[in-house]
Amino acid sequence: KLSICEMMGCGLLTFAIFGSVIPLLTSAAELGDDCGVYGWDIPASPPDATLLQVHVLARHGDRVPWEGQSCWPNDPSVWECTLNSAEIPMYSDSQYGKFLPRVYRKVYKFGESLPGNCSVGQLTTIGFNQHIQNGASLRKAYVDTGFIPANFDGDEIYLRSDDEPRTLMSAEALILGMLPPNGSQTEVFRINTLDQSIDYISPNPMYVH
Repeated sequence: KLSICEMMGCGLLTFAIFGSVIPLLTSAAELGDDCGVYGWDIPASPPDATLLQVHVLARHGDRVPWEGQSCWPNDPSVWECTLNSAEIPMYSDSQYGKFLPRVYRKVYKFGESLPGNCSVGQLTTIGFNQHIQNGASLRKAYVDTGFIPANFDGDEIYLRSDDEPRTLMSAEALILGMLPPNGSQTEVFRINTLDQSIDYISPNPMYVH
């Protein structure tokens, strides 16, 4: 069996963002009052305890339907997505911190998959803001208290996601809320992932024996 560090990698603070539903061994009546609440407060540690490492597991934020189908017959809904991502090709770490003269933005053709301009399962602005709030709560708990430095440090944080746009963007939003850019230079934050066919962060029939 692999430890969580061997499976996902480890820093002082390790995140795993995933998309599949994991069965809960509890009923809805047993869930705490903070379930589904964003911007929560993390309880204080016991006075005689020393915090060594933190693992945070999170699901992606609010999204549009992922099957490309209407919710019910004759559904008139049109999905308008204002949230998109931009990217830049990068050869190696040698380009870190350089000025970015151009970025590329992927735009979905209107009505090709869902009524509107969204891709199936695309993260919504609500979902993006949910994880910004989660990141702000983590900042309050672990940055403001001095457990990890306030300045960006990729060696202190390990970020893991499956290779879905909505989970990758959820990870970006969480880090944006936890460690906002300082504006002095371009920061490149690695999001570790695997090809979906072999990934094990979510249930994968490939690993069922």
